[in-house]
Amino acid sequence: MAEGYSRISDLLIITFTSHDDFLRKQAEQELDLISQDKKSIIIALLHIIKNSSNPNLRQASSTKLRNILKHLNENSLLTSLEQCQISEDIFNIMLLQIDKTTLFSLNLSLKSLLLKDKTGLVYSKLSNFVEQNINGPVTSIKACFQVIKLLFSTSTNNFSIKNYFQSLFPYLILISRNALTSLNQAFTTQNEDNIKTSIFVIKDWAECLSKILGHFKIKSPEVLKWFLENFDIPEIFLNIIFLKLSDSFISFDTNPISEDFTLMKANVLKSLNILMQYTSESKKNLIEEQGKIEKIQTLMGVDIPETPYVIICTRFIKKLIEILLEISRTTTLSEILSEPGRIFVIQSLDLCVKCCKQRIFFAYFIESYRNFIIEFIPNALTTTKDELKKIQTDPHEFVYLAFDICETQESENIKTMSAKLFETICENIDGALKFFICLIVQSFDIIFSDRLLNINSKQILDYTYDEEKVLSNYIIMLCTISYNISRREYLIQIIENLLTKYYNILVKMQSVIISSRLCLLMYFYAEHIFQNDESEFIKWIWFLINSMGLENSPQIVLIQACETFSALAQNDKIILIINSYIPEILKKLICYIKNQENKNFFEAICGFFKWYQNIPYDLVVELVQKLIDKILVLVSKLGVCKNKDILISKCWNIIKTACRLKSFNTDNRLNIEKIISPLIFLLGKQEAEIFEDYIVIVIMSIMRQNQKVSAIEWEVFSIIPELQLKQKGSLQNFLKLISYFIKYGHDTILCNLNTLFNDFSYNGISDATIKSSCLVELAARALYSKKDNKINEVYNSEGAILLQLLLISFPNYIDNALPVIISSIFARYKNPPIKESSFKIRLLCVILQCFVYNFPLTTSLLSTEIYSPNISYLKFAILEIINNFSSFKYDCDKKLMILGLSQILIQSEIPQDITNILSNIFEMLIIALSAQTSDKAFNTNKMMKNISQNNPEDFDDNETIIKESRLIYSDSNTTSLDKINKSIPCTQILTSLKDFDEISYFKNILHTLNTSNPTFIKHLITLLSEASKNHLINIITSTIITFDNSDQTKIVRKIVKAKRK
Repeated sequence: MAEGYSRISDLLIITFTSHDDFLRKQAEQELDLISQDKKSIIIALLHIIKNSSNPNLRQASSTKLRNILKHLNENSLLTSLEQCQISEDIFNIMLLQIDKTTLFSLNLSLKSLLLKDKTGLVYSKLSNFVEQNINGPVTSIKACFQVIKLLFSTSTNNFSIKNYFQSLFPYLILISRNALTSLNQAFTTQNEDNIKTSIFVIKDWAECLSKILGHFKIKSPEVLKWFLENFDIPEIFLNIIFLKLSDSFISFDTNPISEDFTLMKANVLKSLNILMQYTSESKKNLIEEQGKIEKIQTLMGVDIPETPYVIICTRFIKKLIEILLEISRTTTLSEILSEPGRIFVIQSLDLCVKCCKQRIFFAYFIESYRNFIIEFIPNALTTTKDELKKIQTDPHEFVYLAFDICETQESENIKTMSAKLFETICENIDGALKFFICLIVQSFDIIFSDRLLNINSKQILDYTYDEEKVLSNYIIMLCTISYNISRREYLIQIIENLLTKYYNILVKMQSVIISSRLCLLMYFYAEHIFQNDESEFIKWIWFLINSMGLENSPQIVLIQACETFSALAQNDKIILIINSYIPEILKKLICYIKNQENKNFFEAICGFFKWYQNIPYDLVVELVQKLIDKILVLVSKLGVCKNKDILISKCWNIIKTACRLKSFNTDNRLNIEKIISPLIFLLGKQEAEIFEDYIVIVIMSIMRQNQKVSAIEWEVFSIIPELQLKQKGSLQNFLKLISYFIKYGHDTILCNLNTLFNDFSYNGISDATIKSSCLVELAARALYSKKDNKINEVYNSEGAILLQLLLISFPNYIDNALPVIISSIFARYKNPPIKESSFKIRLLCVILQCFVYNFPLTTSLLSTEIYSPNISYLKFAILEIINNFSSFKYDCDKKLMILGLSQILIQSEIPQDITNILSNIFEMLIIALSAQTSDKAFNTNKMMKNISQNNPEDFDDNETIIKESRLIYSDSNTTSLDKINKSIPCTQILTSLKDFDEISYFKNILHTLNTSNPTFIKHLITLLSEASKNHLINIITSTIITFDNSDQTKIVRKIVKAKRK
C-alpha cells in the first residue's frame, strides 16, 4: 500500500511541476490507468493530502481528488454512504493546518458532494461536525466557517437550513465575542500573532454571516425578520465597525492583516445592507406589528422602522461618510489596488444609498452632500488608465462603461455605486440638484470664458488634463440625474443656455473623450432640450450626424454617436422635430455607409423609414444600391471579421422597410427589386447562405405590396426545387414564399397546370433526382425531408401543409393529382414510423381536406386499396381520425375534421366498407361539436382570431419570421412541431374556414336527412349513448350569438414610453 501511495505521489508531482511535456503526458496516462479504480484512488489521495508535508503534492492531490469526485457525482456513481464517508474524511483534513490552495480544492470537492446529496445525509453529517468542532482552535473554526458557507449556498429541501441556523446561532455569537475580546487584549499587549489570528477569525465570521443573510434574502426572507428582533448582532457589528488598526478605521495596505481587517468591515457592511434593504421593503408590516400605527393606508411620508440595525446605522453613518470623504481626498477611488478596499468602498456606498432614502438620516447628508458632489463623486468617476487604454483596444467597452454608470448600473463597482449615491442625494436632499447645476455653470464659465474671446485660435481649442477630467466627470454626472433634471424646467433652461453659449467651443475642442461625452449627453437630454428652439436643436443633431462619419476619428466618438442617434431615431418626439430635415439627413448618412461598421447606425436609418414615409424615390434608390455594395463587401469578410452577419441583417432590414414605403407605387417597388436582383439570384449559392431568409422576406414584401408576382419572382420560383434539394428535401422559409406564389400567382399557375402537378407514378420520394417545379412533387418530397441525414418530422409537416393548401386553393383543378397526394400521404404514414402525434394530425388533415375537395373521388381511390385484410384505406383513415380525435388541438383542424367527416353523412351512397362504423363516426362528430359549443367562446385559435379581425400584420414578413423559424428548425422535438403547427404560414388554410359555422352546418345536415331519409338518421340516433343523445339535444337547441362591434368608435391611444428613474 505504501509503495502504491509513493508511486501515485511521484506521478502527481510530475504532472504538477514538470516542464517536460512528454514526461508529464506519460505521468497523466499512468495516473488515469490507476484512477480506473475510483474508490482506491480516492483513499490514496486523501491519505496523501492528510500526511504529506509537501505543499505542491497536497495541491496536486486535492486538484485530482476534486476532478474525480466531480466525475463520479455528475454520473451518480457514489452511494449516499460513500458520499458521507468521503465528506467526513475531507472535513477531518480541513481541520488541519493546510495551505489556501489545498483548502480551496477541498472546498470544491465538498461542494460537489453536497450538490448531489439527494437524501440529505451529507448535509446532516457535516452540520453535526460543525457543531462538534466550532468551539475548537482557529483551524477548526476556519474549517467550520468554510463548511457553513457551503451548507447555505447549496442547501436542498432535504435539509432544514432555517432550523440548523437557529441551533448554530449561539455558537456564532460566542465566537465573535471571544474573538473581539482576544483582539482588544492583543491590541493592548501589542501581540502581533494574536492580532492576526483574532482579525482572521472575525473576518471569517463576518463573511460567513453575510453568506447566511444572502441565502435567506433569496430563499427565505421571512427569516430576516428574526434577525431584526435580535440585539446581539447589532452590538457586535458596532464594535467591529469602530475597531481601529494602527489608529485607522480602514487600511488599504496590501499586507495580510490590513486586508483581513478591511474585509472584515466590508462583510459587516454587506450584512447591514441586506438587513436595511429588508427593513425598507417590509416597512408597512414591521410598523403595523410594532403597534405604532394600527393600519397603514399609504407609505408616503412614513419613516423606516427603528430596528436595532437602523439605530446602529444612525450611530456610525456620520463616521462612515467622513471615512469615505477622507479616502477620496487621498486616493483615486477607481484605482484602489486592494480588492478588500474596493469591496469596503462599494459596501459603504451601498449603505449610504439606502440611508439617504430615509428621512431619519437626512441630516447627515444635508451636512455632507456638497463634499460628495465636489470631491467624492468626480473622484470616483474619473477615467482610469485602464479605461483610457480601452479607447484604442476596446472602444465598445469604453462606451458601455459610460452607459452602465449613467443608466443600467448593473456592474457593482465604485463608479456605478457612486453614481447611484449621487442620484439618490439629488432626489432626496433639498438643494443638492440646484447646487450641482450652479457648480457646472461656474466650472464651464471658468474653463471657457477666455476661450470664448479667442474662438479662432487653434491653441485655445486644446484642453488641459484637469479641464478634460472636470468636463468629462460633470457631463457623466449630468447624464446620471437626467430624470431628476428633466422634471424641472428652469434647470433645463440653464443647460440649454450653457449648450448655446459654448456650442462652438464644445464641438471644436480637440478631445475624443469630451466629444464622446457630448454624444452621451444628447442620448439623455435630446428629448428635453430646445423644445421651442428648432435651430439650436438641429445644430446638435448635425453634431451627432457628423460624429458618425468622421474619418480616422477614434471609435469611441463614432460608437457613442451611433448609439445615441439610433435611440433618437426611435423617439417619436425627436422625429417630429427633425421631420422636415430627414431627406437631408438621410443623404448625409448614405455617404457614410461604405465605411460604417456600427449596427446602431443602420438601425437609425431603418427607424427613419418607419416614421417617415415620404422619402424621395431617387434617394431610396441610391440608398439601396449602397446597401447592396455594403452587403457584398461584408459577405466577402465573413469568417475573417466578427459581427459581419449582424450588419448584413441590418442592411436587409433597411431594404425590406424601404420596399414597404407607402409613397411607393408598383413600378417603384419593381425597380427596387431589379436593383437587388444580383443578390436575389445568389439564392442557393454559398455566399448567400447567411441572408437567404432576408431575400425571401423582401420578395414576399414586394409581392404582397404589389398583389402580383413579377418576372424576377417567377425566376425565383423556378429554382425552389434546387433549393429544396440543397436543404435535404426541407422547404423551411420557402413554404411561406410558396404560399405567396399560390395566392398572388394563382391565375398564372392555372394557365400552366404543369406548375401545379405533372403526371408521374409515385413509388415514394426517397431520392434527390426530381427537379421539377411541380408543387405537388415539392410537397411530396418534403414529407421525407431530413436533418443531419435523419428523417425530421418538423420538416416533414411542411409537405403536409403544402398539400392541404393546394387542395384548398385549386378546387376542381387537381383531380388528376389526387391519387399522388393520397398515396404519398399513406406511404409516409406507414414508413418511417411516426413519433409525434402533431405530425400524424397534419397528415390526417390532408386526407380530411381530400374529403372536402372531392369526396366521391377520394373514397373511390381509398376503397379500392386494401390496408390489411377486411380493412380498406378509407376505413383505416377514418378509424385513425377517430382514434386521434383528442390530438386535434387547433380550431382550424377541429373544424376541418367536422367538415370532412360530415361529408360521409350527406352522400347518397355511402361506401360499403364503412357502413359498420357510421354510428362511431356520427357519435364522434357529436362529441367534437359538443366540445366546440362549450369552448367556442373561450378557445379560439389565436391565428383564426387575427384573421377574423383582418389583422394581416400578424402574418407579415418581418424580422421575427427569421428568429422564429430558426427556433422552430433548431431541433426535432414536440415543442418544435407545436411551434410550426401554431405558426402555419399558409394563412389560406385558416381563412378557408374562418366563416365556417360547424354547428349550423351540422344542424342543416340533420334537417336535410330528417326530410330525405328519416329512417337512416333515426337509426343512427338510436345507436347513440345516453350522454351523446343529451349532447345532440344541446347542439340542436344551441344558438350562436354574434356581437356587432362595427359601430363602436375607435379610440386612438398614445403610446407612452417609460422613463428611467
